[in-house]
Amino acid sequence: MNFMIKSDLESSRIGIDLGASKISGIIIDKNGKEILRKRRKVSPSYESLLKSIIEIIEQLEMAGGMIGSIGICIPGFINSLGQPVNAVNLPCINNSSLILDLEKYFGRSIECENDANCFLLSEIIDGAAVDRSLVFGIILGTGVGGALASNGKLILGKNGMLGEWGHNPLPWRELHDGDEKYCGCGRYGCIETYLNGLALTHDYKSITRKELDAEAIGCAAEAGDINAIEAIDRYSKRLAKALASVINLLDPDIIVLGGGLSQIDFIYDRVPKVWTSYTVTKLITTDLRKAIHGPDSGMRGAAYL
Repeated sequence: MNFMIKSDLESSRIGIDLGASKISGIIIDKNGKEILRKRRKVSPSYESLLKSIIEIIEQLEMAGGMIGSIGICIPGFINSLGQPVNAVNLPCINNSSLILDLEKYFGRSIECENDANCFLLSEIIDGAAVDRSLVFGIILGTGVGGALASNGKLILGKNGMLGEWGHNPLPWRELHDGDEKYCGCGRYGCIETYLNGLALTHDYKSITRKELDAEAIGCAAEAGDINAIEAIDRYSKRLAKALASVINLLDPDIIVLGGGLSQIDFIYDRVPKVWTSYTVTKLITTDLRKAIHGPDSGMRGAAYL
């Protein structure tokens, strides 16, 4: 494979973010500056997905420069055999040879990591959590993931699943939180089923009979829709309870939010006011911040792998 070598693009990095509905890719230079990005819809078959990833990487390579690394961000984990597993929202890659097939095609090593870890890596390198000692990162979107970093380094845990708070039960569940729902992980009542985008959509629809996605509900709340405001208020309380359990366990100095629901500004004021009702001490100084790189954090973190 041929590369155009340009001094200002030496050691460029490619990051690919595999989502439930799209593939996003970016190439950044050695200083983290974006050179080019690509995006396309996800196909449900493994063969089509693999082909799309290859095509995006090749298009990014054509932007020029000596590629220092290629990293892939997935909505799941890598097991001890190097296979993606537990990709609830992208099942075609589960137990597949995705990384091996890509490495064979490109003739080089390719890094792969969980999407929440990639998201947090981006934010601790040049985002909202630079120079913070203990950071918990959260993705609130189609799924709900988490990751932990200490002194600028990711902590993966013995089994590579540290931070998976989304598949624990919602703590201090109340009647207005609703019945326990089935989660893609195979259990009922997971935090993810109460805090993903679909949960907010269902909450709003149960009152108004109107079906809006999370972004539209956020816009409606900003426009003064009382039903949207109350739905987000209930969502914020559930989020506050879930995060209070994280604070009680880890006591991070900052929690960074990413994913589509992190764009709802209301929660940054509401959640810290509520979580002190559930934390061991009421004097909580943990910061709650929105990711600086927003939806780009996953692919930027993959590039930094």
